[in-house]
Amino acid sequence: NTPPSVRIVSPDSGFHAPFGDTVIFRVEVSDPEDTSIDEERIVWRSDLDGKLATGSRIAATALSPGSHRIFVNATDSGGLSTGAIRPITIENSAPNPPHIRQPITGESFVAGQEIVFRGFASDAEDGVLRGDSLTWRSNLSGLINRGQSFTESLPVGRHTITLVAEDSAGLTNASSVGIEVRTRKPGANNPPSVRIISPSHLDAVAQSDTLVLRAFANDEEDGWLSGESVVWHDHYISESGEQNRLLGDGMTLRISDLSVVEDIDTPHVITVTATDSDGSSSSDKITIYIMPSIGLY
Repeated sequence: NTPPSVRIVSPDSGFHAPFGDTVIFRVEVSDPEDTSIDEERIVWRSDLDGKLATGSRIAATALSPGSHRIFVNATDSGGLSTGAIRPITIENSAPNPPHIRQPITGESFVAGQEIVFRGFASDAEDGVLRGDSLTWRSNLSGLINRGQSFTESLPVGRHTITLVAEDSAGLTNASSVGIEVRTRKPGANNPPSVRIISPSHLDAVAQSDTLVLRAFANDEEDGWLSGESVVWHDHYISESGEQNRLLGDGMTLRISDLSVVEDIDTPHVITVTATDSDGSSSSDKITIYIMPSIGLY
């Protein structure tokens, strides 16, 4: 008995493909004794991902980013085998452009006012990016902070705020907005600062669970705001159209009756508004999803 001969037909040596693409592997196998080699006896492996599949033609859709050595091994009915190697590269993709939710382009603030920064970014390989993967900068003052959500004051001037998202491979993408910080006028009232602490933007909550809403609300003149100075609203789309509902007041609020529409995950826009004693107000908002209780399925 003599071993089979093996020739990788595709992909070519040095093949490159972006992460997530389907890569087709084909091999030609012949054996002097066997008319054909059983498909289960043709095995493909990657030095990064291990066994891929069996057969003379396979499709791989989840290869890890990086340089792979692809091995194929064919074994004939007599137990003799032959292998071949093909180097390929799966390229890591850069993060999706990050989304700056706050502040928004054109917003104006006064010196010393706490500004809410909130952003979201995702990556095909890493998923949602958090923490030090998100860097905020100003063209005037440099590094502001890192993370998905925080408050910070900025010096007077017209700022270009840039959010840079970086994945685990070091690839980046960025988005920017323009805001202005004005000089504070003597004796002028400054609006309060308010930020939703929990839940987080895009959180999913079961309809049967109690949702705890928490906010940070502070005013330079009045100090910490509470009670009726901090008001929560809910906006969602029902079968009959847009719904706007007052949820209650206070820096902490417990809610257990947010609606689910047509037994599917339902987006709710939760807004908190803080108003100081002189009537100046600021708002923050997030989107959460209310999931049907298990008993509804």
